[in-house]
Amino acid sequence: MKLKKLLPLSFIFLVITSCDSGIKVSKQKANKAVFAAKEKLQFHNFDSVNFTYIGEVLRGKVVYNLDKTTESEVSHFSLDVKAIATDIGSDDLKMAVNYIHYEPSEDDENVFEPLYKRDNYYTEEWFYTKKESIPPPTNAGVSDKLNKKLKCKMGKLPATDVLYFFNNYYGSLLIERVPRGIAEYPGFLSIVNNVEARKTKDKLVVTYTMSKEELAFFLKVSFGKNIDEMTSEEIEWYKTHPWYSENIERALNGLNITSHTTTIEINKDGLISRVTNDINYTVTYYETTHSVIEKTTRHYKFKNEANFVFNSKTTITFPEFIDYLDLTNVYYPENM
Repeated sequence: MKLKKLLPLSFIFLVITSCDSGIKVSKQKANKAVFAAKEKLQFHNFDSVNFTYIGEVLRGKVVYNLDKTTESEVSHFSLDVKAIATDIGSDDLKMAVNYIHYEPSEDDENVFEPLYKRDNYYTEEWFYTKKESIPPPTNAGVSDKLNKKLKCKMGKLPATDVLYFFNNYYGSLLIERVPRGIAEYPGFLSIVNNVEARKTKDKLVVTYTMSKEELAFFLKVSFGKNIDEMTSEEIEWYKTHPWYSENIERALNGLNITSHTTTIEINKDGLISRVTNDINYTVTYYETTHSVIEKTTRHYKFKNEANFVFNSKTTITFPEFIDYLDLTNVYYPENM
């Protein structure tokens, strides 16, 4: 009897892992899929939107003066956000945005501690917001500043206001990097050459890694012209402009990039389901017209993850809206 020839385990493992990682997709096809998915990402086109976000944001600035003194400013925090909108296309629109704001511990800047939480709701034409510190402050003055319960009758909101609501009631994070970033800019996409994309039966995963030269170009152009309005042809023209060659070397000398990666996942329905950013760089520039400042270094860090679920069967559990200060007469007197 003949024995069947067995395949080596290493070959079997290679086949399994290659299937899991998916099929490689070209940069052109990946960009086209991202553009199409972004066009579909209009919240008002869905019955419900369930959005979660967790991320860290750092913006630092150090000014080095000619007299050897320094001045520094830093904004460093982390957020954990859950946002839901239901019945979007009906007269019974409901929304909730709940988040916790964290700041670095005084003992360890890598350990984040909760500072306050905020709960925002919209239901039956009313907007409610509650902000409270964690833990409750012992100082009465701080308590009055951090702890608030407010309400306002806004009237009926159109479905197109869902994104506006999400933006404005948890620190405008969608404007920061979620899902903004590489996915938002047609011109921006064309300047990123390092694009890795793989497709499985359930999703397409596209990762954009920006080089130092590409980031320098983006930073320079963003101060001169709005890059999200530029086509790839305009960008190529811009690179041949004398101003570009004169300034790009200076930008490269002052730029230190640790990471600049954005990953976008698109589900089988062609919708963006997940976005992650790992962005960390510093920019140093020397003053040429200032008589006091020698140079300034800015540090930017965005490390976050956002997840989207559309048209899922979800409900919002509203609290009892008791003891909320009514500000309708201030903001919407016509609704009184």
